[in-house]
Amino acid sequence: MSITKDQQEIYGQARQAYVEGRYEEFFTLLMPLIKVKMPDAQNLLGVCYADGLGIQQNHEESFNCYKKAAEQGFAAAQHNLAFCYLEGKGVKQNDDEAFNWFEKAAEQGLAEAQYNLGYCYAQGRGIQQNHEESFKWFEKAAEQGFAHAQYNLGFCYLEGKGVKQNFKTAYDVFLSFEDDHAFKLEGLEHLKIKVTEVLTKNLDSELSKVFNSDVCHDLAKVFRDVCKSIDALKQNSPIPIGVLKKAIENFDKS
Repeated sequence: MSITKDQQEIYGQARQAYVEGRYEEFFTLLMPLIKVKMPDAQNLLGVCYADGLGIQQNHEESFNCYKKAAEQGFAAAQHNLAFCYLEGKGVKQNDDEAFNWFEKAAEQGLAEAQYNLGYCYAQGRGIQQNHEESFKWFEKAAEQGFAHAQYNLGFCYLEGKGVKQNFKTAYDVFLSFEDDHAFKLEGLEHLKIKVTEVLTKNLDSELSKVFNSDVCHDLAKVFRDVCKSIDALKQNSPIPIGVLKKAIENFDKS
């Protein structure tokens, strides 16, 4: 069934009502369009049912709306459908189906789906655990500026999961959050812990076999300057990075 100009105009009015929070009006405008193959409208209708916006919450109806839109190739609906399967909302919980629909949406370039596909690979949900694949999808989502993916990407470098451990790159990733100080601060806190572990582990060992004295000295600076960076961030001040980046670069070369 083709979409008429009048139907397009009605959908435009419905979207405006949705954006402005007039959910009952949105739902009323959208209902006559549910039989029309308009996947973005079907997806939004699913959101209304899922969150109880303008209508009583109904996860089964939400699932049905997402499924109709997803089967038409609409990436946002594919992602929402995947979550229904992942969390068992409106349908029996099924990790395999969740992975399948996350993958479809991710391959269309939807950043949130790419992140969640990376999560599935990291946790082994619906697919065999694979940190290399997890890293790949976190990176794709991070390149689009998806904050949760940037955060997880930083941890991949910090822990060496799916990629060679690299403190400098982890630091750069954690610093890449422009507005989200909470993610930036938490990432730096974990970096401080990791550097502390490295220092503690090796100071009591045959140090010369693992690190040269310059690297050891720089690692001490890392600990000191990460602490300074965290304090500066908590005070919403510029983060001093010169010494810290040099120290981390030296460590990564060792």
